[in-house]
Amino acid sequence: MASSIEHTFKEVYNAIIESKRYLLSHHEPKEYYKCIQVCDIFICARCLGIYLGIVPGLFFSVTGAVIPIWVIAVLPFPILCDWICSHKFNNWSFNWLRVSTGILTGFAFVSAITKLLTDPWLFELWAIFVFYALITGISLKVLTQN
Repeated sequence: MASSIEHTFKEVYNAIIESKRYLLSHHEPKEYYKCIQVCDIFICARCLGIYLGIVPGLFFSVTGAVIPIWVIAVLPFPILCDWICSHKFNNWSFNWLRVSTGILTGFAFVSAITKLLTDPWLFELWAIFVFYALITGISLKVLTQN
């Protein structure tokens, strides 16, 4: 019995060790140019930007600042454009652009979640979510067709 549990823990440990490179970057090593390297750790530039954008978003939320709906609607648009362009034009983009657009999107995410927590039936916000989901889905479908 102990041997079986020990074997399971070894498998889990080996799986964690094998997948640790995906902890902060979902990119394969051949795509590490889309990452920012800190020592031996690669962090996805877009994701890092989103994490960084969450910080001021939380600050504004805690202080009670009201972020207009139009700001929440507009801020994620640059990351979508950058993502589409990078897929359409053979990964044309720069890490500073990925981080910058990620910051805007992270801020918008937190602002949107804050609004949803106070008014879960805010139609305009759900319309924004549906708009971006549709545009992303359509773009993904179009960009991955050969």
